[in-house]
Amino acid sequence: MINADDIRNKLARADGRAERLAKDPRPANTKVKELYFAAFARAPRPEELKTALDFLNEIPTDAAGKRLDAATAARRNYQDLLWAMISAREFLFNH
Repeated sequence: MINADDIRNKLARADGRAERLAKDPRPANTKVKELYFAAFARAPRPEELKTALDFLNEIPTDAAGKRLDAATAARRNYQDLLWAMISAREFLFNH
């Protein structure tokens, strides 16, 4: 179920959380902490926060290997972070 197209489509919605977070001017660590509270009802451990922030700072590439623009990269990274969080065993057992 977690790989279902409807989940992917919900994460990619123009009015979805990933899009809002990508456009949100608050610091990334604040937004990651918010996601952890929403998904896991706890703050991220220091190593989790670092991993998430490192991931969010990566600039992904398209199929041709070209780096994405900053806005697209931010949106895609938040989508992938959300996907990882809702795929986590901790999320599945909490919800």
